[in-house]
Amino acid sequence: MARRSSSIAVADNPAVTDLFRASDVGGSDGAAASSIVVTCAAASLFPIAFRVEDPADPIGESFTLAPGASMPLADRLGIKWITASGVGGAGIAEVSVVASHR
Repeated sequence: MARRSSSIAVADNPAVTDLFRASDVGGSDGAAASSIVVTCAAASLFPIAFRVEDPADPIGESFTLAPGASMPLADRLGIKWITASGVGGAGIAEVSVVASHR
């Protein structure tokens, strides 16, 4: 069962929208999550490109989801920050936090 599930309007590139941001990195989404599902809403007119923000990741590395597609993410150390932008126009993302990091 999801701890939190929400639909988020995603700004068109180059603007970036926070999909999830844990409180220890300046966000308001509580603790880091060990499992999150990111979905580009089926109703979205444009795909979304999202990125798990991590200092060790190469700059510009992102994953693109077409409308209706989803991707589960898991990290035993905790996911702290996910950003996204629309590809070709503003999009709609759905984010489900499946499990909190303990």
